[in-house]
Amino acid sequence: MTDKPNSEDPVSALFERIKASGLSLSEVCRRADVALSTVKRWKAGTSEPQFRVYRKIIQVLAAAEIESCSWSKVKSARPRQRSGTS
Repeated sequence: MTDKPNSEDPVSALFERIKASGLSLSEVCRRADVALSTVKRWKAGTSEPQFRVYRKIIQVLAAAEIESCSWSKVKSARPRQRSGTS
């Protein structure tokens, strides 16, 4: 048996992805325009996510991932300065 995350549970998978994003839960909710209390109820198991709200959070996480990748590529793509030339 392997110790892999429970990716079959969409709420657990969502929280794993939020953690991996490096964003706080409150920042993710702010960007998605979703009440923090709503997402906390999902985590507590007292409420089930609505698809459209869940999708908004996934879109925020995807955008954050793209921004992160794009910024690192921009920084690494800077031209190197040549020594000895003016």
